Amino acid sequence: MSNDMVKETIQQYADAALVCKETGFAGVQLHAAHGYLLSTFLNPLANDRLDEYGGSLENRARALLQTIRAVRKAVGDDFAVGVKINTSDFQKGGFSHKDAIVVAEWLDNEGLDFIELSGGNYESPAMAGDLGKNKSTIEREAYFLKYARDIKTAVHNTPLILTGGFRSRDVMEDALSNDGISMIGLGRPLCLQTDCVNDLLEGRVETLRSPETFWKFPWYLEWMALLLGKSLAKILVDLGSMYWNLVLAGNGEPMLKYPNLFMSTIRTTLRDQEIANSLKGLPLGDPTLQQNQPKSKLHWYVLTVTIAVVGVSLCITLT
Repeated sequence: MSNDMVKETIQQYADAALVCKETGFAGVQLHAAHGYLLSTFLNPLANDRLDEYGGSLENRARALLQTIRAVRKAVGDDFAVGVKINTSDFQKGGFSHKDAIVVAEWLDNEGLDFIELSGGNYESPAMAGDLGKNKSTIEREAYFLKYARDIKTAVHNTPLILTGGFRSRDVMEDALSNDGISMIGLGRPLCLQTDCVNDLLEGRVETLRSPETFWKFPWYLEWMALLLGKSLAKILVDLGSMYWNLVLAGNGEPMLKYPNLFMSTIRTTLRDQEIANSLKGLPLGDPTLQQNQPKSKLHWYVLTVTIAVVGVSLCITLT
């Protein structure tokens, strides 16, 4: 990206935030974690720029800080603006925990409505619990709690949200009561049941169900776990299943508590193609969509790939 492209992108963030406000949303969050665009500016492994947006931590944080200010200027003070950052990238030479503490202190002076804390990226997926074989990390559920405690010492004005691994009421309440956390963030439990928070708050359950507790890779998807790593592969199938449940909910249909991972991924791929076709000329939901749009060849591609994958898996299994 050229310097001008960076500045143009910052303005596009502001424009998008204003559209959200005019549409009726209550706020926006800038995603500067998990290896997404603003996160890559912070990460010295990804950011090798020699201009004002690269080099020192101050320079690497410049794009994020300028984006926050541009968004706030666009939406005003009566609209919530938050930021999500990593407590660390958990990569040698990447955005470190010490860097995160300094950046959080800078963010604390920007008038944000909240800062959400997470960790990792798709090369080091700590957000999926991939923090090595540290048993205590798994047992305490909250993957980034000890890192959040450090950041809290530098943040005095802005509420902190902590996301990553929370499943049980006791652990959540302890973080809220004793660690300076203002709100708990949830991810994968919502892939299974979008209203699970209501069950927790109303006392119907003490622990949320989570994909990793019972979703096992079918034998024909084991290659994904071997190729991508089990944590990243699970993220992908979790997202596919969550997306299909959202499609069902949007259609007024009951969601699946135990969705088929493979079929959910195929269905969401086909759904994306249907939406893409509709945007080429017909509004989404137009009753003439099915009659006027040609049948997508993607169905056959997916079927062919599926047969190939199953065939290769069978050969590997039999040998």
